[in-house]
Amino acid sequence: MNAGDWVRSYSMGIWRVSRVLSGFNEPRFSLDAAKSVSPRTLVFSNRLVNTSWKRSFSTECADLSLVRRISADEESRIQELLQSNPSLKNEFEKYQAKNGSLDLVINVSLGQIPDSDRDRLRAVCSEALGNPAQNGITMDEALVVLRDAGFYDCIDKTPKQATLQLISVGHEVRDGEFVLRYNRVLDF
Repeated sequence: MNAGDWVRSYSMGIWRVSRVLSGFNEPRFSLDAAKSVSPRTLVFSNRLVNTSWKRSFSTECADLSLVRRISADEESRIQELLQSNPSLKNEFEKYQAKNGSLDLVINVSLGQIPDSDRDRLRAVCSEALGNPAQNGITMDEALVVLRDAGFYDCIDKTPKQATLQLISVGHEVRDGEFVLRYNRVLDF
């Protein structure tokens, strides 16, 4: 599977692969857990047409096991459609350029927060993760911040009181790790 291939994906329709991602580490939520290279391959794609062969632009990410190349006949039909409809081709190219990637959202659930102090949690996360996260941090670096601030032992505790939300823009990977940026702390 390569960028540019025409496929059928998890959702209905005909899709064009924009990116294939493998060899990344699965995010871990404990510094004691072993790092593990993901066995998954992620396929990012943009839909051109639905099952009725009508324009239906969309973007998705699916596991490689859910993606199949289209038949040679379908590929010929796609090429004919794009050649006979330059407007559709141009609009799809613009859509692909604008919507080529999807963000990865990582939510870290926190419960039994000391003194139920979500304001302190927000302040710590904003200060320690906000600025450094402009260049990106790893999940381990975020976990160290939580540990140093006294919130590490709150991860996955119940009742859930807050959620630290981190985002990897476009599923950016550096040295096998997702590059994360601080987004916010939610009250649930």
